[in-house]
Amino acid sequence: MITLRLGRNDICHCGSEKKYKNCCLNKKVSSKETIDKISNDNNIPIKAGEIFINTMKFVEDNDWKGACHATASILYVLMKEIGLNPVLYIGEVKLGDKYFDHSWIEISGKIIDVAAMNTLIPGCNQNPIYFNCDIKTMKEPNLVYGVHSPTGLDFQTKQLINTEFIRFMDDAPFEDGLWQFVETIADNSDIDIVTDIVKFKYRGTKRNLK
Repeated sequence: MITLRLGRNDICHCGSEKKYKNCCLNKKVSSKETIDKISNDNNIPIKAGEIFINTMKFVEDNDWKGACHATASILYVLMKEIGLNPVLYIGEVKLGDKYFDHSWIEISGKIIDVAAMNTLIPGCNQNPIYFNCDIKTMKEPNLVYGVHSPTGLDFQTKQLINTEFIRFMDDAPFEDGLWQFVETIADNSDIDIVTDIVKFKYRGTKRNLK
């Protein structure tokens, strides 16, 4: 049996005759009201929540599995562009007895992690985290961030730590690197970004090991 994946602009399968993006797709992510409440509770602009929701939709629509380093990098740039001060982290996280390498961002010491929803580790997919809050349960995340496994980081992750941020963004295997997705999500969030200008601001940006 072949299952066709609906695009955002396809007619929804539920029979509403609305586009998927305006119908059942929105039911797969936490409500805007929930995200807005978390933003307000943390004295964060509502625009940050729009970025978060649109990044979730992007990861789901494109089935970005195991793309934590790319997703965190995109979130980092977008949050910076609305005047916040995110910190880009890389390290290990733990769920039960399983450890895996991961990237995420923090703002005011609170975790924002979209890529947790689509990891490569069997049994480790979690709900996205917004300011230390699991957006489905409204509780603290099950993942433990910044732990240290007996084996440590893998070779690829160690290499990434020493890779310049702008090079990582430029060298992704897409026409305009990861910058094209920064621009896509920015556009969906009504943020004006010209990546050819913006990206030079990120020279010298580094991932922080945790």
